[in-house]
Amino acid sequence: MIPSDAEIAVVAAADVPLVRWAGQQMATLIRDLDPRKVTGAPLAVELSEEAGIEILWDAPQHSPTVGAWRAADGGWAWRLDYDPESPVPPDELPPGIPALVTIGQREGRQLLIDLEAFGTLAVTGPPDCTAGLLRSVALELACGNDLADAYVSIVDIDVDPLVAPRHRLTAQTLTEAVEAAANAVDSVGAAIRHDSRDTFRARVGGAAPIEATVIVANNCQGSIDATFAPRRGAALVTASDRDAIADGGARIEISGDGVSARLEPLGIDFTPVRLDASTADALAAATVAVVDLPEVEPDAVDPSALGPHAPDEGASNGSPAHRRAPSSTTSIGSTDTSRCEHHPCVPGRLRLPEQTTNDVPSNAPGEPITDSDGQLFADESTGPELVVRVLGVPSIPDRPDIGRRELILAVLLACRGGTLAASAAQDALWGGKPVEPKTVWNFVAAVRRALGDFDDGTPVMPAADRAHGTLRLHPRVTTDLDLLRRAVVVADEMSSTEAMSALRDALSMVEGPPFDAVGYDWAHRDQDVAEAARVIEQAVDRLVALAVEAGQHDLARHAISRGLRGLPGDEHLYRLRMRLEAHAGNTRGLVSAYEELCVYLADLEVEPSPATTALYNELRSQRTSSTVS
Repeated sequence: MIPSDAEIAVVAAADVPLVRWAGQQMATLIRDLDPRKVTGAPLAVELSEEAGIEILWDAPQHSPTVGAWRAADGGWAWRLDYDPESPVPPDELPPGIPALVTIGQREGRQLLIDLEAFGTLAVTGPPDCTAGLLRSVALELACGNDLADAYVSIVDIDVDPLVAPRHRLTAQTLTEAVEAAANAVDSVGAAIRHDSRDTFRARVGGAAPIEATVIVANNCQGSIDATFAPRRGAALVTASDRDAIADGGARIEISGDGVSARLEPLGIDFTPVRLDASTADALAAATVAVVDLPEVEPDAVDPSALGPHAPDEGASNGSPAHRRAPSSTTSIGSTDTSRCEHHPCVPGRLRLPEQTTNDVPSNAPGEPITDSDGQLFADESTGPELVVRVLGVPSIPDRPDIGRRELILAVLLACRGGTLAASAAQDALWGGKPVEPKTVWNFVAAVRRALGDFDDGTPVMPAADRAHGTLRLHPRVTTDLDLLRRAVVVADEMSSTEAMSALRDALSMVEGPPFDAVGYDWAHRDQDVAEAARVIEQAVDRLVALAVEAGQHDLARHAISRGLRGLPGDEHLYRLRMRLEAHAGNTRGLVSAYEELCVYLADLEVEPSPATTALYNELRSQRTSSTVS
């Protein structure tokens, strides 16, 4: 069967390894460039598996010092080879050239230009050819997030907005679109005024992401004002005659037969891209069933109210904003004990046998749900299904591909009980720097996509309340710190044997110092790290007391060792260890504990506290007296 134009277009646009790799390589390059040495900016990019990436600059640049990039053509171009066998990188960094879009092919390579570099792009040629190119530009910018980061307004372009995410593509009049672009330019200008001369240089060095605003118009009568000056955060692409675009813009001249085109002022000949209306309609028909539906709880949906394109029962919402992330999430109430071995963040002791609804205990709102023995109980509707790890290097094991910045916001939300003001997120992610509100909400949307859905299709991160500036996580998201805290609480309601087992399993979640990664300054500032240390100490204290009472000294030592993994050099735990060894009559262990602490603190150029030293001397004296007597 011969593939349709729509199928060919979709397959060509779905070369995820190459596109993701290129986007992250260029983002890394721009992040790592030295702002003091950058004297130019990118104009165009060529991309292919055979040739890798080639960036064309508007001025010769010195030899690159970032990664494996190399200069060519006297510094006018920088190149990077592509290895098809290399793994697909996670999309941790926002696109470095947010208005980068494909306009065609040249010598077998994909040709892209930075619309923001020119401000305006006029397209001339046969009407059907110009319309096809404009349609392709609009959809690629609105749907792609690996190479571009743009909000697109279409004016008289026959494209169904449902093809793209709702917040990315809107149909407007020219007046409305220009007004919105002018507001975006003002906002971007206010954010970079004190730091950079233009948006590209504002992005160099890893500054806050700045998205682009692009208008794609089928016809634009008259001249365009300074709203679309180069590198100011907005660009205009339009079918227009030669005199309609101000000086400094770019122009694509398509030949009469539509086979070739020329990009001026760069003088590049190429084969223009073209997306016919019929292909766009086919794409719209293919995506209408996964349109971004209003977010409601699953049991509140009347399937008949969703219309003829409602998904089957149990199907997940497939829109880009809510697409389910790969997950093998299992409820904490699951009997799948094999996951306990491979998922250390969810200890097996906190998983309970299946119970019927009648077995679920009645607890007051907000209290830990426990069974008759006091064990943590998680039923299908209330139990946490996604665990965020903070007792060590932060991570979400069930979302291994989440980006670093997206993870930071997810961790912050989870540590705030699932509710957070957008301003607090902005402060944590951008350190109080002025950031355009659209940038913040765009990033929030990226986090929602990364977190995806639970297995039942419920979004892990429901839609934000923009009216009140509030972000939310579903109640079924928790942290390993919360689980450890609950284990300490319910241990008092268990028998000593059950409590020791539960606390030991809970402490197995401690993999290292809490929030042990870059980007979590807020956890130190807001006392999250101090609170985690307090809970770890509580858990160790409780388990050691129970173990000593039961004569299980090895279990007590294991508890202290686990606590020190998260709190190295913690003098409270070392004093606990010295008391344990003295109680066990292990003088060598007592001395070893104190000396180990001294060595650790010496590296920090400090000494044990007077209280620790006094306890050590007291315990040594007691052991000596006991031995003599």
